[in-house]
Amino acid sequence: IYCVRHPLRRIQSNWLDIIWALDNDLMQGTEVHCSGALNISGDFNDDVQANDGLVQTSNYWRVVQEYRRSFSDEQIQIVFLEDLKSSPDVVLRECCTFLDVDPGFDFTDPDEARNASAFKGLATTFGRIARSMPGYRALAGGAPSFLKSLVRPLIKDSFTGKPDWKPTVKE
Repeated sequence: IYCVRHPLRRIQSNWLDIIWALDNDLMQGTEVHCSGALNISGDFNDDVQANDGLVQTSNYWRVVQEYRRSFSDEQIQIVFLEDLKSSPDVVLRECCTFLDVDPGFDFTDPDEARNASAFKGLATTFGRIARSMPGYRALAGGAPSFLKSLVRPLIKDSFTGKPDWKPTVKE
């Protein structure tokens, strides 16, 4: 089962994930970071043009072709994220049927968002200063959840909106 989404939304999502990972020092030491293959300036349109990998994340045909080397078309089910969001019960029932699993299986909260960008955030100026202080990670990791929720707006800004495409880049 291969789940795809609108290609332009996929590019935006990938870029936002990279920005978030860079902001949270989660890419240090990774192959793509160390190789210098990733050239991220923070400007969405410039980054899309400078990093072919951002566009290639939406080259679904290339990925499907790789699966087709090992599986027949009847063994490949493509699901659209937009359909999964709008009709989770229908799509999950179709997936169960495809997998020869009871289509009446009861999924817990199939329409509940998981791994949503709204829960991620970029460090504020204060957050960057705080993170650079010795012991910050240990202190933050051990803080009770009610305290984290109170301090979070000072440390992180939530993602707001999606990047805007310049018409020439979108084309």
